[in-house]
Amino acid sequence: MLKIKTKGLFIILTLFFLFLFALPAFGGEPDYTSESTVSEGGIVTCSGFDCTLDDLFALPGRVIDFVLFNIIPPLAIFGFIWAGVIMMTSQGDPAKFSQGKTAIIAIAVGLIIIYLSWALVKLFIETLGGKSWVTEFFSE
Repeated sequence: MLKIKTKGLFIILTLFFLFLFALPAFGGEPDYTSESTVSEGGIVTCSGFDCTLDDLFALPGRVIDFVLFNIIPPLAIFGFIWAGVIMMTSQGDPAKFSQGKTAIIAIAVGLIIIYLSWALVKLFIETLGGKSWVTEFFSE
């Protein structure tokens, strides 16, 4: 039992680090004609020697936003579909049906926890005076 958990953890960590090293590939070409914002140009908005310390400090926020809004929703949809398939193929077996139902509830609760925690942290940072799209929108 422990061997299976260790193997699964190893696979998850390997995939995480492979994804982490592939992040620079998601960065787009910087727009030199206008001031680029965080939402433009991909995760890495600078290239080469035009990167500043501000770009380095903004990178974790862009990575978190990328994962929260581009990676988690498709994974959640896949999880809901997989749980539905388990429930539909249970053939009257209450244990399998319960397994699918538990998976759906776990995915829903996980999504609520993830996005509620993101909203609370963002609200806390903005309350302390951090920038947000709302303050940038109304400052113009």
